[in-house]
Amino acid sequence: MRTTILRPRTLLAVSLLLMGLAASSARRAAADNIDHELLAQMPKLIEACRSKGYSRVGVLTFLYQDGNRPSRFGGATICSNMPSRVENALVLKLSSKQPELIVLPRAAESAVRAIPHASYRTPAGRQRLLDLPLAPLWGDAAKVTADAFIIGKVQPSPDRRRVTVSLGAFDRQSMFDILEFEVKADRNVLADIGQGFSLAKRRVRGVSDDAILDGVESDLETTAEVNRTGTTPQSAGFPVELTVSYDQQPQAMRDDPAADGSYNYSLPEPQEGQSLTFGLRNVTDQPVGVALLVNGTSTLYLQEGEPADLTKWVLEPGKDYRIKGYHQQGNEKYFEITTLSEEESRQRYDDLGGAKFAGLIHLHVFQKQTAADETPSFTRSIGRLPRQTQRFRTLHDAQQAVARKSNIYPPGTRPLAGWGREQFQTLAEMELGPVTLTSTLIVRYSSSAP
Repeated sequence: MRTTILRPRTLLAVSLLLMGLAASSARRAAADNIDHELLAQMPKLIEACRSKGYSRVGVLTFLYQDGNRPSRFGGATICSNMPSRVENALVLKLSSKQPELIVLPRAAESAVRAIPHASYRTPAGRQRLLDLPLAPLWGDAAKVTADAFIIGKVQPSPDRRRVTVSLGAFDRQSMFDILEFEVKADRNVLADIGQGFSLAKRRVRGVSDDAILDGVESDLETTAEVNRTGTTPQSAGFPVELTVSYDQQPQAMRDDPAADGSYNYSLPEPQEGQSLTFGLRNVTDQPVGVALLVNGTSTLYLQEGEPADLTKWVLEPGKDYRIKGYHQQGNEKYFEITTLSEEESRQRYDDLGGAKFAGLIHLHVFQKQTAADETPSFTRSIGRLPRQTQRFRTLHDAQQAVARKSNIYPPGTRPLAGWGREQFQTLAEMELGPVTLTSTLIVRYSSSAP
């Protein structure tokens, strides 16, 4: 199957407020090892809740801990997508005839909207959360309060080869651990924890997850050596050179202090009113496909989701390209990317990526598949399914809705980039053929916080 992609010339910009104009029609998702193990662990979680007498539970944002650094609720996509994974896994594993629990979906989002500075780290904070009215996922009941909330933490190993997931809960009397499991990392987990990687020079044995993890471990060792010597690392072997400019002035990239790895960088904070543009240069001898995202939204057609499912820019060898904003689907319009004020950034924080993506630039590079490439099979995943926004009549109806979308189950305020003037740009389609993700670069342009 050939891949239809687009060739950029001079481009783009727009805000997440317009993302409905370019919603992807069919977003497949890549199942990772965490999803599979969550399904296996759900009976233990359900039994633990039953033993405590809980009948209504919600799931809150997860903590992320990298090495000896303090755990935190932001800074990695996995913090915000773990609640949906656990919710969907619970739905799939509950008894449809006599549900052991009632799931109260989207508890984390509801808490952020209703409770300023919501947190379960203090007794008073936990009580406020437990008083929050939430709508059950199925049935006709009005909003109810939770008996308990499921909480958790994700921690990668220093070499990024393993990931430990811990699950716990709190009620009005106590907070306690329930279970913990460890899984092998894969490319999807790496993307969720914000770990960049590149296999541009390591393709002799294909692009299996093991090859990617070998590369990440090597990059981490290189970064540790660079940090000891005090020099700035270069993205040697990365197939595409990225330049980020503020008001047409290129900005210097440095190691991201909030992340590890040779392909995690940071930029100076942009000032209010400055425009962001991007320079791309393909340094390989073959065309490549590129997905360039700002605040979690693709610069091409405002798409969101797994990188493999996004429409891609095609870069020909040795040519320079400039991307000037977000391009809309179905016409030739694009919007400039303009830095908002701190107050606007605070007010629109959730619209501009929230804790998952706000202040981040992602560059995903896809190269043509070869016979040696060991590419993983992509299926829908309980972790990447959209959160349910409708009320179902029964749990069985909810289970069917999740099962239809998943092949896993058998039958602070810092300036953020917003949108500016609307302009026009012609795009030309071209065929690249089958491609596979080989490299991911992550750049932090703003240490944004709500």
